[in-house]
Amino acid sequence: MRKIQYPPVYLGLYILQITAVCAVLRTEDRESLFITKAFFWAAIYGVGLLYGWRHRERKTDVSQSLTNVFLVVALLYAFMVYLSGSLEMAILTFLIGVQGARNFTLTQHRDLYFAYLISLILMFYGASVSQETTFVFHIILYVLSGVYTLMADHIDERLSLAKGGDKEILTKGMNLSIKGGWVAAVSLGLAFIIYLVFPRIPSPHVQGFPSIGGWYYSGKDWKKEAEGGKRKKEGSYWKGPDRTAGGELEYNGFRERFDIAKARKAIPNTVVFHLSSSRPIYARGKTFDTFDGRAWTNERPRETYLRSETGEFISSQYQPKEGTRQIYWLKKNMGNLIFAAYRPVSLWFPSDSIKKDTALCFKAPSRLRKGTKYSVASKINDLEGRPFGGVEFERDNERYLRLPSHLSPRIEDLSRSITAESEGDYEKAKAVEEYLKNNYEYTLDTVFDEKNEDTLDEFLFEKKRGHCEYFASSMVVLLRAAGVPSRLVTGYLANRRNPVTGYYEVRELDAHAWVEAYAAQGWVSFEPTPRFQFPCETRQCFVLSGLIRYVEDHLNRITEAQQESTWARLYRFILACLKGLLTFIQTLWEAIVGTAALFWEWLSEMGWAILTGIAVAGGSIYLILRLISPCVRKMRLQNLKRKSPGEFIFLCYQEMENIFGRKGIPRAFYVAPKEYQEILQTRFKELNPQIDQITKAFQQARYGGMPLNRRDIEETYQAYEYILKHGTGKKIKRFSFTYPKNLPIKKGDRQASRMSVKY
Repeated sequence: MRKIQYPPVYLGLYILQITAVCAVLRTEDRESLFITKAFFWAAIYGVGLLYGWRHRERKTDVSQSLTNVFLVVALLYAFMVYLSGSLEMAILTFLIGVQGARNFTLTQHRDLYFAYLISLILMFYGASVSQETTFVFHIILYVLSGVYTLMADHIDERLSLAKGGDKEILTKGMNLSIKGGWVAAVSLGLAFIIYLVFPRIPSPHVQGFPSIGGWYYSGKDWKKEAEGGKRKKEGSYWKGPDRTAGGELEYNGFRERFDIAKARKAIPNTVVFHLSSSRPIYARGKTFDTFDGRAWTNERPRETYLRSETGEFISSQYQPKEGTRQIYWLKKNMGNLIFAAYRPVSLWFPSDSIKKDTALCFKAPSRLRKGTKYSVASKINDLEGRPFGGVEFERDNERYLRLPSHLSPRIEDLSRSITAESEGDYEKAKAVEEYLKNNYEYTLDTVFDEKNEDTLDEFLFEKKRGHCEYFASSMVVLLRAAGVPSRLVTGYLANRRNPVTGYYEVRELDAHAWVEAYAAQGWVSFEPTPRFQFPCETRQCFVLSGLIRYVEDHLNRITEAQQESTWARLYRFILACLKGLLTFIQTLWEAIVGTAALFWEWLSEMGWAILTGIAVAGGSIYLILRLISPCVRKMRLQNLKRKSPGEFIFLCYQEMENIFGRKGIPRAFYVAPKEYQEILQTRFKELNPQIDQITKAFQQARYGGMPLNRRDIEETYQAYEYILKHGTGKKIKRFSFTYPKNLPIKKGDRQASRMSVKY
């Protein structure tokens, strides 16, 4: 087995391995833990590869002992990780440790390919679980280091076959750092262009398996309540894999008392959770049924305690192949609300007990911790684009018709005027929704101002501008005044899909309030706030269009309160450039589609006959040329034999190279004619005299001081004809061979191996 002799192979492999290891370690939530492990493995891999390079000529007992020790340590550590509750991380840790141990004896190319395989497995895992856009940088660095390593391996192979001064020439001519960088940059650039601008057909939605993990929430007292006992206190949580604490949830809409008139501080734009779903959703957290003119509360929540030892809380209405599956990964500490799209029919949550109220909202035994993962299956129907939970019977409509005791008469009059021409609860709800969207302005400025007790009256008849809580509260009150049961809902609008990762990124600024009205024999979602759309699924042919929409939406949320700042102007300029690029690509694509349609029309009418004729004519010409080409070459040789004997000999040698090259044995540029003769004579013993004659004539014509006589020229021509006649039979199977190492090569032969002979 060939050993590695070229040092850049080890350098490229080191960067490749560390990139793959960091891609796996990046899945850890704790930044300090990631940095510590990354430095540890970087040191272990560096020492191992350096030791393997220095002892590549022979394996010592020390290197084998180091490998065995590291293998045992890796196995024990992987077993400890498995006991902590993570089988997949145990396997990955074992693979990382195995490769770290093998680096001490990494001297051969099969060891290099094994290391490459391990790194691919690690990268595939990292890509499958990563939810951050920054993972793209891992991919870029991995591709760059991979191209560099493979090119270095190719150079190492060429150097192992070269001899003498050829090694120095090859080393200088390859220029790995420049050529490798260009190849990697061009490959990445083309891949990026193809990824962004090439159209894609819509992909089918494949529902994932239920997934739970992270922290485990134990509710012993809740279990007693579920079994009929008395509850004393909240539950507790414990943790499997390492997780860390973060900040608390800051949106007031998730508290027991939701005061819409209270002034609040700006909400940070941090990520709350990542969501895997086949469609955008309203992630419901809490509903409210009672409004006193200033704040919302839940007067009669009617909570039920559910118990499950496996964490599966499945409704009798659940069908395994139906519903929209959602998987939530929490990225910060939150309250004890379990978010889900309406109407949830199944929940997989890491706890032995949870709460459920009559509005199908869930609570955990304690506050949710960063790193928690749970799954939900929801039955989501669309009613004219509105999320609809389906037909269901509501027994307690009275609680959803209760109005504030000091409601302004103007609000009741407004409700009657809006719904006067509407028949049925659903039409009334649509009328109120449309009225609020068309006659009021959305702004976040009102979030930071303290309001008086008559908040809705002031909003509806004086200021006529406000944020989502004003719009949702106004719609609920107007609907109840019109006799339509309704409730206020708070949660997150999960509609910002990251086109790179495929996950929905739900941030603090996505906290939202909307309305659910009991109409059409079920609870229907309504969106009265301007500039907000229902979370409906959209398909896009170009990744670039989704990327622009994602960036635009994200930047609009950031600069919403500072429209005239320098950064806001810069963001708008960048977006304008991206939109211009997208418009150009879409125009170009439309032109391509139009041209293809015209071509297909021409092809169906008469083009097929023309193209068939061209193909037949081209094939006939090709066959004719193949048949007459030997005759043409013979005529050319005979002509040169009379006029220029030297060029005749060169052409004979070239034709011999072409013949054997087509049979699977081409002459490499660093192989001298004498070496090539030895290789051919070991494979074609019946052609030895002819090969010897042509090679000798070529060497004499190129390097000899005496001109060739007529007899030598004639014998060379006869040798060529014999090879052409007996050596162009069945093509032999391509094989790998090793050039002889100890051939008596003259100085002239070595010079010929470095020359580019022109005929």
